[in-house]
Amino acid sequence: MTRKDMEKVVQDMIAAKSCYPVLRARGEEWLNAGDTDTEEAAWKKLVAQAKVDIMPIDDLISFAASETGAKVLGKEGAEMLLKHAQAIKAQGAEYCDCPACKGAAIVIEYENLYD
Repeated sequence: MTRKDMEKVVQDMIAAKSCYPVLRARGEEWLNAGDTDTEEAAWKKLVAQAKVDIMPIDDLISFAASETGAKVLGKEGAEMLLKHAQAIKAQGAEYCDCPACKGAAIVIEYENLYD
């Protein structure tokens, strides 16, 4: 994957409503560090944050089934998310498939982008 390709992945990830603020900040830092001596260090920070913020599918299922999930998403929203999460887990998903987590998964997959 080229840096330009990864820029699109990171831009989509940080634009997602579901992207955590610190992950968004790390993504912006990396995007802004292009062709500088801080680019690789910014990438390593982004990868580390992606590993922290990506939501494992079992955590997503637990959230969707919880009272907190119902409060945040509404009862129907939580039920829909729970069904969706269970379905993608049955298909082999390891992580949430929201745009932020999809982007984080790609960042993690290409953590050695600069090697």
